[in-house]
Amino acid sequence: MYTLKKCLFIFLLLFPLISSAQKTNSGTEFWMGFMKNLGTSGHTIRLYVSSAYNSKVLIQIPGQSYYDTLYVPKDSVRVSFVNTAKGEMNEYDSVIGRGIHILSDYPISISAMNLSAATTDASIVLPLANIPYGATYVSGNPNPSTNQILLVASSDSTLVNIDCVNNISFNSKRPKTGPYNIRLNKGQAYMIGSGSNLSGSVIKVLTNSKLIVFSGDQCSNFPCGACDHQYEQVMPNDVLDTAYCIPPHFGHTLGYTLKFVPLDTATTLKINGRT
Repeated sequence: MYTLKKCLFIFLLLFPLISSAQKTNSGTEFWMGFMKNLGTSGHTIRLYVSSAYNSKVLIQIPGQSYYDTLYVPKDSVRVSFVNTAKGEMNEYDSVIGRGIHILSDYPISISAMNLSAATTDASIVLPLANIPYGATYVSGNPNPSTNQILLVASSDSTLVNIDCVNNISFNSKRPKTGPYNIRLNKGQAYMIGSGSNLSGSVIKVLTNSKLIVFSGDQCSNFPCGACDHQYEQVMPNDVLDTAYCIPPHFGHTLGYTLKFVPLDTATTLKINGRT
């Protein structure tokens, strides 16, 4: 009898099959951020907001004195174009108030898109209510051009331990190798970048705080020859599971690339019943 331990799946939208672990992506409060894209023509960062209710939404970046409001009619989707200079994290190894805070009077769902010519990606955004206190994260990154991990604090004095599997080549103020701690206040963001693969790096919150984590790459050429932005919210280990359903993608005829990052050693995987 095999044991299938918890794994982190990236690059695809995966749905847990275990009902006890299911989490909704609908809520009334969110924290998130955007990682650095290549910045080609037509560069915008956007929030796609949907709701089953008539909802009033406030979008703010407290550290940049930015705010916007959005009205989302019932059963519709509305788009907010966030100021790129204020909302996109372009700095590595720096603590900057670029965390984006979203509030709504009724439950909403959010997808975030970083769009630039020929290099675009999007991520769902988890509501703050579904982020555990003191969570641990394991990042999933593609083959690098510049691998990135973005941290956003939702409360003051959030102490975080960062333990990367490879050299953090873009660090200039903090260690490039070995674990280190960083303390963030509410709304502050911190991003690391590396020309080495950071997949499997561990981010651990050491205080009774909620931390939001994104990972990906500025413009990776994996799995195709042309580079593309890679951007995905990292799920806390506590909400991961052992069984997933992967839906087919429209128009894909040459197969799929799956990347599995195990949280435990000696992990056995089965796909469609085959090891």
